[in-house]
Amino acid sequence: MLSARDDEGRPFSDDVIFGNLMGMLLAGEDTTAYALGWAVHQLCDSPESVMELRREADELLGTSDVAADIETANKLAFAGAVANETMRLRPVTPVVVILEAKVETVVGDLLVPEGTRVFVLVRPAACDPYHFAEPQAFRPRRWLGENAGAHDVSAHIPFGSGPRLCPGRSLALLEMKLLLSMLYRNFNVERVGGAEGVRENFAFTMSPVGLKVRLRRRSSALADTTTA
Repeated sequence: MLSARDDEGRPFSDDVIFGNLMGMLLAGEDTTAYALGWAVHQLCDSPESVMELRREADELLGTSDVAADIETANKLAFAGAVANETMRLRPVTPVVVILEAKVETVVGDLLVPEGTRVFVLVRPAACDPYHFAEPQAFRPRRWLGENAGAHDVSAHIPFGSGPRLCPGRSLALLEMKLLLSMLYRNFNVERVGGAEGVRENFAFTMSPVGLKVRLRRRSSALADTTTA
């Protein structure tokens, strides 16, 4: 935004830049946290994904606890795949609210008059076998080109789409990759209780209620146990 210009070629004011930055940071706080919670929940039932996530983190982070720079973070491909697959199955914003048709249009066989307010449900298309093979399965590697069947990325819109795509998308994905790699690089993560004890709670966002995990440091078998 610092280098961008408006329609008349003028730079954006400090107030506009500050407002957008605050929106990106504050709007992405609980949504990113809930997405990470859902990722941990899914990984608790996918030990092979945990092994792959940990292998990638060990290889790229070396002796560091966290990626040291953006170049290293950008190489965390499997962590990014875990994030995308989690958001496909458990979108924390399952409803994109209050879009308005600027002109009369037809979607499928449905006429949408000009001025009509539209609510978009994010999850149905992302969990449809027409768009994704084995849609209910947690398969992060589908995002790395290992697709056996349908894989329609246009049906995956956790950040919205088009000109109103969430401006915090890149920041949220970066945060998720960094935290997932750091968490599984340093800890063994175990869910306390069964998967059936975790339920979806939808308010403005969809959070995991009842999720409790136990963390044990990988570096020492004698490390204290922490329950979060």
